[in-house]
Amino acid sequence: MQTGAQAAAQSMQTVVDKVGTGVTQAEKANEAIGEIGVSSEQAVHMVGEITDAIREQSAASTNIAQQVEKIANMSEENSSAAQSTAGTANELSGLSREMREIVGQYKV
Repeated sequence: MQTGAQAAAQSMQTVVDKVGTGVTQAEKANEAIGEIGVSSEQAVHMVGEITDAIREQSAASTNIAQQVEKIANMSEENSSAAQSTAGTANELSGLSREMREIVGQYKV
């Protein structure tokens, strides 16, 4: 009977040891899950920051595109004005020639 009691006690001790090992492993798993949760929250926060940065860059790119378009329009206007000025200068040159010819016909 003593042998049976010792075997039962040893068997119970083995079960207690295994339960203790299981509890330790469960605690480690719980800790790992907690760390994964923290890391996930950090990743979500970083994704939010990246999203905000992308929005800002998009707005800046849109603004730059609008400014480039304005500059292109101004350049076209300047080109048109320069052509008009050149035409006017040619007309004035022609009028100046005509005036010299007319004045040249009169002798003093």
